[in-house]
Amino acid sequence: MKYSIRQFAKEANVSIRTIRYYIAKELLPKKVNSEGFQYLEDQDFFQLHMILFLKSAQFSLSSIKHILETNTINQQLKLQKELLEKQVLENQAMIQLIDQLSLQKLANTDDFFSLYQLFLNRNSYKKQFEKTDGLQTRINFHKRYNREAIDWFDYLFAAYQFKPSDLILDIGAGTGQLWKHNKEVLPFDISITLLDTSSAMIENAKENVTDLHQIVDYVCADAKKLPFHDNSFDIVIANHVFMFIDDLDTVFKEIARVLKPNGTLYCSCVGKNNMLEFEELVKEFTSSNYFVNDALIENFSLQTGEEKLLTYFKNCKKNVRASYYLIDDYQLMADYLFSIDFIKDISADSYKKEKFVTLCKEKIEKQNYQFKVQTESGYFIVDNKK
Repeated sequence: MKYSIRQFAKEANVSIRTIRYYIAKELLPKKVNSEGFQYLEDQDFFQLHMILFLKSAQFSLSSIKHILETNTINQQLKLQKELLEKQVLENQAMIQLIDQLSLQKLANTDDFFSLYQLFLNRNSYKKQFEKTDGLQTRINFHKRYNREAIDWFDYLFAAYQFKPSDLILDIGAGTGQLWKHNKEVLPFDISITLLDTSSAMIENAKENVTDLHQIVDYVCADAKKLPFHDNSFDIVIANHVFMFIDDLDTVFKEIARVLKPNGTLYCSCVGKNNMLEFEELVKEFTSSNYFVNDALIENFSLQTGEEKLLTYFKNCKKNVRASYYLIDDYQLMADYLFSIDFIKDISADSYKKEKFVTLCKEKIEKQNYQFKVQTESGYFIVDNKK
């Protein structure tokens, strides 16, 4: 059906001036009938909807035009879904902030913003671990640029002290890569339960390690409420998990509960000096502060983890692995960063994404294909107090 500009504006519940403005900016098509009058059609309502939606999400007109010109309808719908999911995270962070404000008083507006950012970052990081493709991108990136003599999974596994018939719980097990990587050296008579909050991760893990008889159960659950009896496990493993959890006290209590007396917790994390170059790169590209890591590092890291662990556990040992990457592939570097939900606003906008990839290319070329990124990671080993 064809509509005059006036009719179209009325049906869309916007002003005639708005429609004419978007036609002038070439966001809506300029269509003229045989009598010289402009008109629009049914399919243009969806395009207007996308324009208004992207505009409300703070996309520039040039970005909106690029998206409309270079994306199919399905791609536009996928983008809209991703932006809506981002809005859900922001709303959840605000609800958490309101709940927190009912329990305490904040000294100033900086405290208010910092707490909101903390909740938003945690929610964003949780979101990025719901899908397996982003996790695999990050694993491949670290494997390619690791300069240490041993692989990360070998490094972790070397610390584990398994005894015959040990019962092991892996919290945040993801796709089970730790166990798949070390399947040739797994003790025969241990029993491992894989736990993750993401059902997609659990389903992928079932396919990934189906040939390992040591894996006896796959559980989709939250670490704040572990679905196990007291004294169920000899060992609990949690790799790169605790910095993303907003109630560590509850999680530590739960782990202490399901661990047997003098059972052991192994947990890996990053340090405050990890990949600061990426933070600067993103900040250079955008004025928005996507990479606010301070709150996460304060929550749990190599610098802050020991004190928090010793509230519930004993005999803390720490091992630190500091190194650096020399990155030569700008696309791989960009893909790694896009897999982190912090910069979803960049990766969701094809125009911004293209410009960000160009910036990565320029940075690597400027350093003669040796873009240096410092890394700092490691693990803690603690025993149960009971």
